[in-house]
Amino acid sequence: MLFAVVDIETTGGNANLGRITEIAIVITDGESILDEFQSLVDPEMHIPPFITNLTGITNQMVEDAPQFQYIAPKVADLLKDKIFVAHNVNFDYSFVKKELEEAGQTMPTKKMCTVRYSRKIVPGHKSYSLGNICGHFGIKNMDAHRAMADTKATVQLLHELLRLDYDEFWKTYLTNGKEVNLPSGLDLETFTNLPEEPGVYYLKNNQGEILYIGKAVKIRTRVGQHFSGKKTSAKSAGFHKEVCAIDYFLTGSELLALLHEDSEIRKHWPPYNKSQKHAPTKYHLSYYKDQSHNWRVGIVKGKYNGPSLLTAYSLLGARESLFEIVKNNELSPELCQISVPVNGHITEDTHNSNFQMMIDNHQDYPLNFVIWEAGRKPNEEAFILIKEGQFHGFGFIKAGNKTTDYNTLKQKLAYAKPSGITAKYVANYVLTQENVSLSIMEYNDTQLLF
Repeated sequence: MLFAVVDIETTGGNANLGRITEIAIVITDGESILDEFQSLVDPEMHIPPFITNLTGITNQMVEDAPQFQYIAPKVADLLKDKIFVAHNVNFDYSFVKKELEEAGQTMPTKKMCTVRYSRKIVPGHKSYSLGNICGHFGIKNMDAHRAMADTKATVQLLHELLRLDYDEFWKTYLTNGKEVNLPSGLDLETFTNLPEEPGVYYLKNNQGEILYIGKAVKIRTRVGQHFSGKKTSAKSAGFHKEVCAIDYFLTGSELLALLHEDSEIRKHWPPYNKSQKHAPTKYHLSYYKDQSHNWRVGIVKGKYNGPSLLTAYSLLGARESLFEIVKNNELSPELCQISVPVNGHITEDTHNSNFQMMIDNHQDYPLNFVIWEAGRKPNEEAFILIKEGQFHGFGFIKAGNKTTDYNTLKQKLAYAKPSGITAKYVANYVLTQENVSLSIMEYNDTQLLF
């Protein structure tokens, strides 16, 4: 049996939203390298600055690189009849599978994770990151976060693990491409009739009680994932024992699915939904003048009532926003807690002048507005009402009938249960998505232009 060891770099952490920017594959028989392949990839989308800082891959570097569809036949041929191996394999596998399938190619069904395998062969480490576990074996990686360097390190790691694996545990650490294994109480027709559209789904028992509420871009695919592979967790085992029916509500967009899911969970509190019980952490871009009268910016976690440029709901989001602010306003990185060069040398005088200009022109995040999204069918639009920064409700109207008259929208409004989580979703969406369709809203009888 041959192993195809793979590492990729991407534009983000989700295969549904991100794309591959670099791929490396090394074929090995467990002792020797037999073949290898690497390529930068044009992701056909913008590479975020934080990802560039992490990997060193810039938008300019991939301008002349091939799109994945043009290397897909080569990638598929290398992977054919091999065991797909990666460190945290599900991440790499999900991206490569999506790209290959979109190019009309297929993936191998067997995959193997060197994180899980390492835990078995060399137990007791606090961290099983690639850098840490390679350090245990004295494996050096001089170019971490680049695809071929990480792949070669993973190959060496695999060879070391196989050398120590006298009982061939590796054979038990192979997982198959997930096949749907429906609960005995759920008929196949119910599952196959689920739509492949964005929405919220409800898993129910034979009394009609809601066991779990989830959201999905493709409902049938997401539900199938609950019933795939071995029932290793209490939740998945419970699903197989108790689920007898599935209901769903189409939303037309992923954003509305996210918001409606949270609202519905807080309305019903199903026994298998746990994560919504804790409020998300906020990260504020605070600013102040130091003793030398220079403007400074810093990231403050948690509660904060001082002046801030914006609030994010993840440290990564706060860092990315800060990087963009420094770059776009020609500020000094050193005075803004950024350790990498951004705009070349910026003097303190220039920094302070540019910062003051930015503050003078700074507009606060709007609190009352409507987000317009795609509806559930071609002649329909969805509206999402935000009141005082909170998800207030949603509805659907005929395409072309956008309005900011609250009394008109109220007639079609489904009210929602707001929370810190939905506020996080809305803030992240407005701050990070391009071409967001917004209308500033006043909650009275006055018609507003937009």
